[in-house]
Amino acid sequence: MYLLIPGRHHLLTDFQFKYLNRLIQCKLEGEADVHGTPQKAQEITAIIFAVTSANHLGTKRNPIPFYLRSMIIQEFSNYLELPVYVYGIDDVGVINDFAEYTVKTIRHSSEGLHALTPENTIVICSTPVKDMYLQHGFTVLPAEWDTASGQYNRQLPWDIVQLIVHADEWRKDKQVLELMHPASFKIWNLYKLGEKVRHILKDPIIGADGDLTATRDYNVYVRQMDEIATLKYRETAPYIQPGKIGDIGCAVGSWIKMACADERLHECDCYGIEVSRHLFDICLQRKHNGEFANPSVFFSQKNAVTSLVFEQDSMNTIHTSSLTHEIESYGNRHDLLEFIHNRYRELVPGGVWINRDVVGPDNKHETVLLWLNEEDGSNTTEAPATTDTHQLAQWGPAFYACTVQTFCTGFPQAGRLPITAYLGKYR
Repeated sequence: MYLLIPGRHHLLTDFQFKYLNRLIQCKLEGEADVHGTPQKAQEITAIIFAVTSANHLGTKRNPIPFYLRSMIIQEFSNYLELPVYVYGIDDVGVINDFAEYTVKTIRHSSEGLHALTPENTIVICSTPVKDMYLQHGFTVLPAEWDTASGQYNRQLPWDIVQLIVHADEWRKDKQVLELMHPASFKIWNLYKLGEKVRHILKDPIIGADGDLTATRDYNVYVRQMDEIATLKYRETAPYIQPGKIGDIGCAVGSWIKMACADERLHECDCYGIEVSRHLFDICLQRKHNGEFANPSVFFSQKNAVTSLVFEQDSMNTIHTSSLTHEIESYGNRHDLLEFIHNRYRELVPGGVWINRDVVGPDNKHETVLLWLNEEDGSNTTEAPATTDTHQLAQWGPAFYACTVQTFCTGFPQAGRLPITAYLGKYR
């Protein structure tokens, strides 16, 4: 008989160990299921952990990556007398029967070794997910759930995660130490997970699944990012300093892809930072597909607003595009200032932050009359009859420079600054 334990498994508790150890030692004899029915004595052959949302990390619902959750379970298994297997179950959105999907995934991942059925498997689950397994005829043991009172009689693992987040010093918190199994404590302490999880869960900007907004159409968004990538890179490339190059808000990695193809940056290290889980996944897929000419390309899912995302005094170039306005739109002015301060700390002396963004006036409803001197500026370049973005990228800057040169004559400082300064200041 197998014991199947589905869950996110960010940590394992002391209660879970004692519960499993009791089941193993007593061979399930007399153990009541969620209906109160006592079980007959039978041999347990193995324990199977189904780690759900295995493809998520760095989000409020799933702050810890699958590989660390697996390490916690492996360390935990050293205290048990039976074989323990771990299978990752990806999040696939809302589906009607996640239990069936989990069982199918385990069978596929194990190449048929673990074909779980109600006849050979008992499920351990205290959350409402148990109802899905009951519908398929599985016997379910309640663990932390008290069937008599209809309430939990033990803290759930996520309850302890919350205790860690709010503890002053979680490593010395008596309640955390009492409830958390030593295997979990070892991995959390070794990889400093308490600090990382606290930072993610207290982030005021990012949503539960790692996004700024839940309403963005990512298919449209990705297509638009790729379409203007050539123009973005052409405008910013002259200011890139070789060395360590970071792209914060890298979307699907298009700007980094072009930097990798730039001969003068061939030996540079490129780091893409993206807070959106959807876009981060696409970056990883592109890397796996071999789309980046430079092998030294690394992606991370992080929020650059509330903390450093690169080591202090380490970056030669940091690039951001169409990002700073979102920070103030979804956050506030303090968030924007903190973001700017963090970039200053990350740059080496003499390093450069290239920020490409739109400008919005404070009094956007005020009518402004602008006089342009039409005597000292000219634009003889005709617009090409094409919508191809690569061709427009070659044509656009020359036309734009002429246009801005004419436009800037209406400002007091016109003629005193290079045209690139006007492009950066007024675009």
